[in-house]
Amino acid sequence: MISFTSCNDDKISLVRKKIGMKRNIPAQREYVSSDTSLPVKEKTVEEITLKEEFAERNYLKERLAQSEAKFKVIAESNMIGLVLWNEKQEIVDFNDAFLNILGYQRQEVLKERFSLKELTPPEFWEADERAYRQMAKSGSCKPYEKELLGKDGQTVPVLVGGAFIEAEDYRGISYVVDISERKEREKEKDIFLGHELKNPLATIKGFSQLLIKKLEKRGDVETVSYLKKIDKKVNHLTKIINDITDLSRLRAGKMEFSDELFSFDRLVKELVRDFQASLIDEHRHEIVLEGQTQKKIFADKTRITQAINNLLSNAVKYSPEADKVVVRLSSDESSLQIEVQDFGVGISKEDKTKVFQPFYRSVSGKKSSSGVGLGLYITERILRYYRGKIEVESTLGKGSIFRVTLPLKIKERKKDELYSLII
Repeated sequence: MISFTSCNDDKISLVRKKIGMKRNIPAQREYVSSDTSLPVKEKTVEEITLKEEFAERNYLKERLAQSEAKFKVIAESNMIGLVLWNEKQEIVDFNDAFLNILGYQRQEVLKERFSLKELTPPEFWEADERAYRQMAKSGSCKPYEKELLGKDGQTVPVLVGGAFIEAEDYRGISYVVDISERKEREKEKDIFLGHELKNPLATIKGFSQLLIKKLEKRGDVETVSYLKKIDKKVNHLTKIINDITDLSRLRAGKMEFSDELFSFDRLVKELVRDFQASLIDEHRHEIVLEGQTQKKIFADKTRITQAINNLLSNAVKYSPEADKVVVRLSSDESSLQIEVQDFGVGISKEDKTKVFQPFYRSVSGKKSSSGVGLGLYITERILRYYRGKIEVESTLGKGSIFRVTLPLKIKERKKDELYSLII
């Protein structure tokens, strides 16, 4: 059971530091109150100093005892797993909640003298190392998700955090929260979004397109126009479902990326052509493509297309009175850039700090503009994965420029890096 075993001077010094007391108290001191060599005034001052120091020591011991009692209640309540570890990150003590998460008996863990690394799958070692460096720098680390290896060999998804502790027998403490139930609910939500909603929409879209083709041959222009509106709304709803699914995957660290080498110029040219073709009659915008990069990039073509399409969609949506959107390409030795400029309502200074937040929608656009406010958030997360960045310049009433910079050389990633994308 996790416990503190003594009230030594190291622990008293720690408590003093925590509550702001700076004066050092010697571990042992001997005083002779009957010292006749000191004047009466000096002996009185010495006695007062002794009383103050003894009173302070007793006060600190009381504070430490209270702190230990509170900690013991938390540890023994087993609301969350708690682990104490030493300089070698070997587990030296823990509570029952931690054992229950992994399925071990107490003596098994004590006998094996497990290290935190031994209980962690290799793909999460780098995330643990980053957390340790953060603790070394600031004393604690932000909570992050990872997996631990249970006794049965199965992985357990957990939320962990930690802090350094100045103590004789251990170096730090970590808390461990089993998030298996939450992960299962997220999985069920993904299944619901992917099958219960997307499958019926795919059926509706398939039949509506079939009807459009048949009725176009018959010359039924009016009915075709209604069916095209249905098809447009189906596409819109499908995009919303896809965005919500991507948000769920980002938060779970499960966004999938399949990298390949491709021409960036060719990709942009094709998606600009396709996006232009998708604009219906109510949009007068011409998508103007300027410049080139003459570069190839190793990335997920689908995700990069998704990011740029989100920028084009926003540009059209928030420039209802304009007649064009400009896409500019450029590059240097280390990176490439793509700018998407609109000539619409613009973004206020206050809104510029919020546009990349999930579910945020600017009040500057049309009342009829659709979406749930996830496009720019997902775009920023995709670019972050590729060590890229996105910046925005905007003037109210004149329009906005979204500038994306992507490095040409990106080091190989490991699975745990997906967790840096979590909110």
